[in-house]
Amino acid sequence: MRIVLLSLLLFTTECVTAHPPTEPMNNLIDRIEPKSANAPVMVLFGGNAHRRDEVLRALATLGYIGAYGALSEDEGYALLQQHKDRVKLVLIGGRYSAEERVRIKAWCRERFLHMSFTEPGVDYAYDNELTKAAVKRILGLQNQGPMHKPIREHVPLSFKPAFPGLRGVDIMAHRYGIEPFLVLTEFHMERPVFGPHPHAGISVMTYMLPDSKGSFLNRDSQGDRSVIEPGGAHVTQAGSGIHHDEFPTVPGVDCHGFQIWIDHAADDRMVPPRAMHAFAKDIPEVRTAQHLVRVVAGSFEGERSPFDLVTPVTLLHVQLNANETLTLPAETMAFVYALGGAGNTLEKPLLPQTLVTFAEGGDAVQVSAGAEGVEFLFATGTPHGTPIVYGGPFVMSSEEQMHQARLRLGRGEMGHLAPER
Repeated sequence: MRIVLLSLLLFTTECVTAHPPTEPMNNLIDRIEPKSANAPVMVLFGGNAHRRDEVLRALATLGYIGAYGALSEDEGYALLQQHKDRVKLVLIGGRYSAEERVRIKAWCRERFLHMSFTEPGVDYAYDNELTKAAVKRILGLQNQGPMHKPIREHVPLSFKPAFPGLRGVDIMAHRYGIEPFLVLTEFHMERPVFGPHPHAGISVMTYMLPDSKGSFLNRDSQGDRSVIEPGGAHVTQAGSGIHHDEFPTVPGVDCHGFQIWIDHAADDRMVPPRAMHAFAKDIPEVRTAQHLVRVVAGSFEGERSPFDLVTPVTLLHVQLNANETLTLPAETMAFVYALGGAGNTLEKPLLPQTLVTFAEGGDAVQVSAGAEGVEFLFATGTPHGTPIVYGGPFVMSSEEQMHQARLRLGRGEMGHLAPER
């Protein structure tokens, strides 16, 4: 007798009001083929293709599981009927109302008499790693060891002068395949460089490293004025368009940190702009005898970043003590960028300003420290897999979106920000 477990999961799905199907579904909207005919099957009810696909790709890394996604209740019901002998788990998009969820459960109970239900709760919303952990537990896969992601590229990089008072290490998605991160720049900056400028279609994060001697002032056209201190971070969710400016609070004092562009899905390019700020004390830390992990974005071992990002990503700042090893859960895209000390990953050396990107297979990245320990950034996320159109500080999904963004800028709809000095 097979038991089907029903898990409620919050996703950014569109509510779909549908009646029970009158005929079988002929076309599967999406599927991940099982490893064998006996693999347990999971069905995802959802209304937003991008979010559904992100979750399915994340779950595909579990290995011994077949995962299917539907864009409506009708398609979900048809998938349940088609795979009823092997279904072990059903996930329901979170924007279904309580009444709609009750209706789906009732439909399932009426046709599958031995179905039972479990609800992990809202903690699993927008977090593919927690989702995978829940699925492993429900399907009895928790004893399956991590599958280490193979290395795609190992690249020693170095600082280069960009402008007077600014030098950096630039890592771009079009060169290194790190989307949903688009730009990751480690910088040393000691004077104002850029002045007020617009952004649209993305989120821009500044993370000031704890060893920075100076702080940044961040201003934007909606009135935000935040000091990014050593160890603090700031996110400008540019969305439909905003002007901002960042510069050292004390000219001549070196500011050491990262500027990071995070991509938005096509449907999220026009979200309302807003600012999010975290002081150093607000960044959660996981400290053990082996390591210190600062959770800049996403979550790690029960600690969650204060940022509610449009695109869910994980960004960890890790200090791994001498001769220790740390295994980190990874999604489809993952990379490690070394900051200090020395170590290795899959026998490849990690020295300062070394970038290691990983291929899609597997669900974990392992880093080992040498005799002096190693400090690094670890980033992971699920690529959107949609077109990217670059236009200076704007990033869109089509030329028409880019044209409209420029029109909004010209009409003053992205606000105005006068120079500070």
